[in-house]
Amino acid sequence: MQVYNKKEKYFKYIEKHSTVFGFLLYLIGLIWFCLLSQDELNYKTYMSENALLIGQVNEIFGDVSSSVEFYEESKKAFKSNEIIGLKQWLSIQLSTIGLEVYSQNFSFSHDILSPLKSINGSNLYGIMRSPSGGRTEALVIITSLGDNPTYFGSLAYVLSLSKLFRNLFWSELEGRSGSIQAGLSLEFPNLYQSAIDILPEGPNGLLANLDLVNTVVRLAEAHSVVTRVNSQPYDYRRVTLGTRLNDMMGLMKAVWNQGSNSPTGLHGPLINYQIPAITLRAEQKHRSTVPRSSEVLSVTRLLEGILRSINNLQERFHQSFWYYFLPNPYRYISIGVYMPPVLIMILSLLLKQLESNSPLYSSATPPYILCLILRLTLCFSTGFLLHSSPKYLFKLSNLLLIGSQSINSTFKLVDIFLIGITSLIIAVMIVLPILMLIIKKLLNLYEADKQDLTGQLCLFSWALFLSCLTCLNISSAVVLGIPIVPLLSLFVQRKDNIETKKIQQQHYPISVNAVRNCYEKCILQSLIEADLFGCWTWPVITCGYTSLWLLTWLAIF
Repeated sequence: MQVYNKKEKYFKYIEKHSTVFGFLLYLIGLIWFCLLSQDELNYKTYMSENALLIGQVNEIFGDVSSSVEFYEESKKAFKSNEIIGLKQWLSIQLSTIGLEVYSQNFSFSHDILSPLKSINGSNLYGIMRSPSGGRTEALVIITSLGDNPTYFGSLAYVLSLSKLFRNLFWSELEGRSGSIQAGLSLEFPNLYQSAIDILPEGPNGLLANLDLVNTVVRLAEAHSVVTRVNSQPYDYRRVTLGTRLNDMMGLMKAVWNQGSNSPTGLHGPLINYQIPAITLRAEQKHRSTVPRSSEVLSVTRLLEGILRSINNLQERFHQSFWYYFLPNPYRYISIGVYMPPVLIMILSLLLKQLESNSPLYSSATPPYILCLILRLTLCFSTGFLLHSSPKYLFKLSNLLLIGSQSINSTFKLVDIFLIGITSLIIAVMIVLPILMLIIKKLLNLYEADKQDLTGQLCLFSWALFLSCLTCLNISSAVVLGIPIVPLLSLFVQRKDNIETKKIQQQHYPISVNAVRNCYEKCILQSLIEADLFGCWTWPVITCGYTSLWLLTWLAIF
């Protein structure tokens, strides 16, 4: 009996100070997660797939003059007739080397492109077939042919490698190759590469197999090429404060890149089809001197080694990790290591519910249940309305542009769309509480609508949403959870506290330019990527985040 009373006493103490304990759990989880970037809490990368045979690859490329020649000729072809001239020149070069050259036409249409109906273009690709083997597998090298910027260095390296492979190693349906085992996207503006960034992030936080990243890092070290992950190189001075801060910054950048749900390079669509792929990117730096032959040789042999190592595989990448964070090129954080601190941060919301005097799972009166159903229905219906609103707003924007020349001269379609969706959000913030008050008055539900239980429902819904998002893309859960969890812990379920309601209704001052930049990058980009790559950013923001934010907003009234 005494033991029971002691446990009940401890439970009541935790219940009384649940806000403090919840905030402590949040801080513990956040600090723990940030400290995972340090060597003491993460692991050194290693090769899981021995069939890659990285140490046995002997690169033999030595024709540096061809790389320089391709680089200069591609710049001349672009100056003569821009992209059209560059494509014609590239097609001739691929045919001369001995590849099967094809052109693939594509068309992309979206409401945001109005008054244009669609964007049309063509992809140029060449196929190098093996003289032996079943020809059932393939490797792909991708580079962009856009005009801003134009990756002349990538074209030079690709053509040099094609010439080498065609002559020495690799030599049916027309225009078809085997199933793609891995992909490599190159973004080199010129031949000089001071450092190469490795970008493994695809849509919705999906990543390339870690063995593919490790292959690039180890071959780059063998050829004295500096590699970076999340803009962070590997610093061999591991005990300095600067190194520790850089590793922590690398972890934060990895979380941000994955949490945005946007691919970081042209390799992104390949990952959507379960093809391990990465992008190698170099900064556009101009030098007055011509790149030394040793620099060009190192990068070309690095690319040769990557492709030949992948060609050694007898099956698809499957041995290593698919879920990880890279604070630097030689250290990784696996899913079993970073999941506990994130769940601890979310757990603080459930602990906060102990502060309520009325448990959510107790027998509730029918009027109160009706109030909860009304709140949930209104908020999630509004979120679905926002999710479906762009196509109607684009149609309305088109009508305004066609019907008024004055608007057409002042605004673009994007501007009118941004104004429309902003007005819609503000209208929802004003109308939804008023609508809820009217419904409660008509149904006489004032006494049944208990404020603390409404806040408890908000906390439970947020915890459920963040937990589900953790299973889909943990980086998105971290990006949303870091600012949301402490605000909910501090300001939800504060009874009879007028100052708390004032804080909940405040908004930080934001400049017009900041709002415009945020909308153009977040809203418009998420809309296009949702159609192109199936990214989850727009559905998560509207149907999930906005609906729960409105539910929290209604808890004030």
